Amino acid sequence: MEEKVFPDPAVAGTLGQLIEARLHNDGHVQGAVKELQLRFAESLATPSYIILDPNTEEVIGKKLGPEMKPELFNKWLKAQLR
Repeated sequence: MEEKVFPDPAVAGTLGQLIEARLHNDGHVQGAVKELQLRFAESLATPSYIILDPNTEEVIGKKLGPEMKPELFNKWLKAQLR
């Protein structure tokens, strides 16, 4: 995703409208990291993409697993924007 999807000009433009926060759970997963991922993603799947309302922490959108086609990932991102 980082090499082919995120750098795509359309995807990068849409991502520019969001604030990115990453939760790295690879390796030895610590309790707090696991709790956050389960709280927002309701899954330990990787990758997990979550769009949150910054004021309420409401999950606006959730995508579990990779999407290797930039146009499909961008379509999903745009559908989450309010």
